[in-house]
Amino acid sequence: MRSIRRILVAIKDPSRRPTPALNKAAQLARALGARLELFHALTASIAADSYVHTGRSFEDAQQDLRGPPVQRLTSLAAALAGRGRQRRLKITVATEWDAPAYEAIVRRAIAIQADLIIFHPYDKGHWGFDSMGKENDLLYIKYLVARLSAFRNVWWSMANEFDYIKSKPREVWNDYSAAVVN
Repeated sequence: MRSIRRILVAIKDPSRRPTPALNKAAQLARALGARLELFHALTASIAADSYVHTGRSFEDAQQDLRGPPVQRLTSLAAALAGRGRQRRLKITVATEWDAPAYEAIVRRAIAIQADLIIFHPYDKGHWGFDSMGKENDLLYIKYLVARLSAFRNVWWSMANEFDYIKSKPREVWNDYSAAVVN
């Protein structure tokens, strides 16, 4: 069995408190000796003409918008890394200009050879993946399979602790798995 070397966590809003999913990913990374990557997709538009009149470059505009999320991800990483006798966690921080955000996450997963966990029990309505309903779940899975199945570097997992996802009844998991395999 192949060991997990890196865990990618997409951070929708770096200014928010750490979520249970992030804490769980840190626990898993620490237990497995894996590297944790905190990723944020930058999707804000830049009004280039507003920078031209100030004498600043487009790169300055990008840096202005990239700075706060990178700082917040860096402080999240420092808080998660651990101190003292606790085993230190290796954490990297990445931001990329890419839209839409869900495709940016997929592209990042492809780039770093990630294990893809399709559903997780800690969403609680934040991203909405826990409450899409079976029909939309199957469309989501079909989309992921179409986008990622050709890549050898993507390892598939239906869910981390699927039995904690109360909004998805136990009987749908066979249908979801069949949608990936077929």
